[in-house]
Amino acid sequence: MIRSLRTSAGRTLAASLLAVLAACGGAASEEEAAADDLTGIYNEMADVLEGVTDGDSLEAAKGDMKDIAEQMKALRDQYEGMVLDTQDEAKISDAVTKGLMAAQERMTAAMMKVGMNPQLTMKFQEVMKEFGDTFDEP
Repeated sequence: MIRSLRTSAGRTLAASLLAVLAACGGAASEEEAAADDLTGIYNEMADVLEGVTDGDSLEAAKGDMKDIAEQMKALRDQYEGMVLDTQDEAKISDAVTKGLMAAQERMTAAMMKVGMNPQLTMKFQEVMKEFGDTFDEP
């Protein structure tokens, strides 16, 4: 049960990155904008999940989580065809890359904290299923 959540959370994260970073892309400012947008979405999801402590707060967070999933979908559409190569400093600065990675780690930690709470595991999985396909690869 918990193992499948870890796999699901990892897949969600990887798929969301791949969805935004689909193919070779444009100017540095566009790539940095994409990274900044993705960083914002990850931090927003972390903010929501860090407030989840019980079933009631998870239920209350569902709407925000769905809104964030819609933002991710819009971001994927906006930057369709772009690859965000965080290793290429000519395209994206080290500071932006570090911010993106920190936000990703923060969101992952928040997802795991909620998902590993024995009182929330099943309910959290149900919530994730409701909007999980938004983060799948196109």
